[in-house]
Amino acid sequence: MKSIIGYIACIISALIYTIFLDGRCGVIFLAVLIIAPIISISMTLLAKKKVDMTVESSAQMLNKGETVILSATFKKSGIIPAPFIEVSFFNAKNFITSLSKYTLSISARKPMKIQQSYTARIWGVASIGIEEVTMTDYLGLVKFNLYKERGLNEYANAIEIFPNIPDAPAKNDLVRSVCDAVAYDDNEETKENVVATSGFPGYEHKNYTPGDPIKRINWKLSSKRNELMVRLDEAIANSKQVLVLDCCNNQMNLKRPEELFSQLIQDEKIVESVLAMLKILVKQGVECLFYYFSGRAWLECYIANLNDISTLQYNLAKYKFLPQTKEVKECRVPIDVMTEQKKISTMTVFTSCYDENLYSQIQNANQRGIVTHTVVTVPTRFTAENTWIVNDTFEFKSL
Repeated sequence: MKSIIGYIACIISALIYTIFLDGRCGVIFLAVLIIAPIISISMTLLAKKKVDMTVESSAQMLNKGETVILSATFKKSGIIPAPFIEVSFFNAKNFITSLSKYTLSISARKPMKIQQSYTARIWGVASIGIEEVTMTDYLGLVKFNLYKERGLNEYANAIEIFPNIPDAPAKNDLVRSVCDAVAYDDNEETKENVVATSGFPGYEHKNYTPGDPIKRINWKLSSKRNELMVRLDEAIANSKQVLVLDCCNNQMNLKRPEELFSQLIQDEKIVESVLAMLKILVKQGVECLFYYFSGRAWLECYIANLNDISTLQYNLAKYKFLPQTKEVKECRVPIDVMTEQKKISTMTVFTSCYDENLYSQIQNANQRGIVTHTVVTVPTRFTAENTWIVNDTFEFKSL
């Protein structure tokens, strides 16, 4: 705008000079002022076609708190000098950054590189890239768009941000509840003619000490003796806990940016809650089966040690919750997949969107004999049995 005002002022000055001082020189000045914008715009249009740009990032995967550098390189061919170029970047809400516009001039001999840094703060797959590139003509009168981001991400990179594996308190009621509902039968307190050292016939037991696997606690005997008793025999069936990550969130019903950001935070918390729970169970010697949706089918992961959890952490960096379309709504809990090859007697569902649809599917699982625990991130109006809420320190509290 300032350039246009200045140009108009020059035209007015030339007119005054022509009328009151020197007509011949004034006409020359006017001719130059009128032709100059035409030449400037024409040369800019030619220079615009000679500019190429590329982007690359210093990393494709990050832990939360790590920084990635996005580099944009601009090259120009031909002998026509390029006018000034303005570049602006964008970032997803998963990153923290201080965005600013960059102004550069490109020579024909040497490419020009600019860099923007981003710090990962929220789990998920997120894009960083160039939002807009404009070129102003030599006189600064007209701006031309070299590139405008319209959702195609032509000059952007997708970055995968790993979720954390939190250290949640090992002693909590949810762990005890899910282990109490595990598939092996604690009603059996006799096994051939074995005499337990505790003085009771049946499996050999000892008093629980910190570090003993929770899966070996005999809850029925413990309740009778009013103290925790741990089985010592090796004949216990290899029962596995089943954990399920709900494939839906509530994003489709949200419009405002602050609502979408809040949903992103809830999604991250529920993903990290799964990892926290798996870590607790594995440290107690409990083997787990974990189910999550790939976008096309439900995937099963066998989790037996901390390395398995690290692999799952890598896979969940790419995980995306789905909008509640008609097709997806029908399979938010993979009961049929779980029961195809094995009998599942208990499962724990982790969700950031506990609604009527999910409630109905969980009740269906209960009717089929599957004891279900549900973990949510915010209070829910559904008061189903075995519903738990996880707080910011990853403690699980019963609702």
